[in-house]
Amino acid sequence: MKYSHLAFRLFGRFTRGKRYVSLQEALRKARMPTTADVYVSMAFLSALLASAAGVGLGFVVGSLLGLSTLMVVLLVILVGASLGGLTYLLTIQYPGILASERARNIDLALPYAISFMHALSRSGATVVDIFRELSARTDVGEIQKEAQQFMRDIEYLGRDPLTALRSLARSTPSEKFRSFLEVLISIVETGGDIGPYLAGKVSEYHMGMKEENKKTVSTMELLTEIYIIIVQFLPLLMMAIFIYMGFMPGQQMNIFLLQLMAYLWVPLGSIIFAILLATIPPIELRGRPLLVRLTSPFKGIPVISGGEYDRRILKKLRGGMLSMKIKRFLSNPFRLFTQNPSYVLFFSIPAGILYLLYTPLRTLTLCIGFLIMVVPYTIFYEFRSRRATQLERSLPDFLKSLSSASRSGLPLARALQVTSGAELGVLSRELDQVGREIQWGSSATEALSKLEARVSISPTTARTITLIRRASEAEEDISDVIDIAFKDVQTRQEIAKERKSAMSIYRMIILMSFVIFIVTIFFIVQSYMMMPISMEAGEVKIQGLPPMDVKLLLYRLMIFQAMFTGIIAGQIGSGDVKSGLKFAILLLCIAILMFELIILPMGPAPSAATE
Repeated sequence: MKYSHLAFRLFGRFTRGKRYVSLQEALRKARMPTTADVYVSMAFLSALLASAAGVGLGFVVGSLLGLSTLMVVLLVILVGASLGGLTYLLTIQYPGILASERARNIDLALPYAISFMHALSRSGATVVDIFRELSARTDVGEIQKEAQQFMRDIEYLGRDPLTALRSLARSTPSEKFRSFLEVLISIVETGGDIGPYLAGKVSEYHMGMKEENKKTVSTMELLTEIYIIIVQFLPLLMMAIFIYMGFMPGQQMNIFLLQLMAYLWVPLGSIIFAILLATIPPIELRGRPLLVRLTSPFKGIPVISGGEYDRRILKKLRGGMLSMKIKRFLSNPFRLFTQNPSYVLFFSIPAGILYLLYTPLRTLTLCIGFLIMVVPYTIFYEFRSRRATQLERSLPDFLKSLSSASRSGLPLARALQVTSGAELGVLSRELDQVGREIQWGSSATEALSKLEARVSISPTTARTITLIRRASEAEEDISDVIDIAFKDVQTRQEIAKERKSAMSIYRMIILMSFVIFIVTIFFIVQSYMMMPISMEAGEVKIQGLPPMDVKLLLYRLMIFQAMFTGIIAGQIGSGDVKSGLKFAILLLCIAILMFELIILPMGPAPSAATE
């Protein structure tokens, strides 16, 4: 039985027939396929389960702390009610949060999606044809789901295009997309040309992206400053206070508080900050480009069953193709890992696990096992990212050259051949291949389709090639479409450069803060080693923690700081957590060398004489 069915069976009599207007609207904007009464029933059931878990947790905590029966009952009620109420509120608010996130992603995808719509409109495609194409593409972000909603109304509910557009305008969570659809509806209703309107909206949204980026940078700067203070410096300050409080008369050091700071504060604070950064609108669209499968040259040729001789020949052909693929892989085994770095995890993770199985579990061995798992992936990810960056840097020059050739009256095939002779960095080799394919008889569409597959490592480049290809299918003069694509690429690169330059300073501050962090820990350990751990003066007794316990606690704190600080430093620069792995590895190696070679060998001072 589904969770929703169980929830509605239990609580449906309390929610059935009631109107949850705001919740139903949020569910519709979030594209969640359920009704408000069923969703509220699910919220009730989730709150009940969370309350039951809270009751069990309160009982366990109360028993461990040795509280009285009355206090245990009060704790159970408090924890159960708090978890249940919080779960209910979060469940009810989730559709609204999801709708807001979808609105941001729709606004991000609008410039490219409208550019794509403009390219299709030049071929005479209707609104239904345009939205059908958008509904099948995974590289237009959240616009794909909006287009699928439109096509559902057309194909399954039997609505006419204008009614479907009005319904989509009412249900979309994005105000920008709603205003765009409202004007589009009036143009379609009057039979006007939507081409000039789409071209104008692209330029308008590009200006809006620049203004929105300034607000985004300010928000990221504020969040980074909060992270440095709360997650980087405050735990170290609090741990130093707790450690030295043990040497004050009448005070006792609480090791639990120190462990809480090291094992919970830093990881949890860093994860929360990473989630907050993830909510900031990215520069690039999510989703991989939709690569085109070219039509087979043997399509339409009837296939007949062959004899024994044909089967032997076919077997030899398959063996030869397999042998060719193996030789190609062995000639450059890193090509596959560079195209998809995740494949290397199938080798690095088992290697790291085997290392941990055959070595004693210590802090150092755990760190080495982590490095064995992550370092190969990071290396190939950086190779892939560098090549994608090089392709995107060459893209504006390619678009300018292609636009100039197209405006001179050359057809697209000839314009591509002329452009292939220009010096365009990494793209030069790919365009040389395009020129040779056209010279050998391929059409411009086929050559561009193959180019999309070769540059798919960069979604921005692949999407731009797709836009040019679709525009070329409509007419020969595509200079206007190329100019729009150039403006889109240029705007996104300007935004990326502005954000990167603004956040590079904060990234350096975060990395330098880690250096200050590790130097401060060195002096804390050095001064702690010089103090007597146990001393009695009359009736006053001072008892500190064993030096090795303090060292190991600070060691693990530094490891957590190294990993999370590196990841955050990469994320604020590029918006991708994976780009911070190289910083995390570097800082982790620094922390390991510092502790293993300098801090751990430090010995304590001789114990003071008791009086």
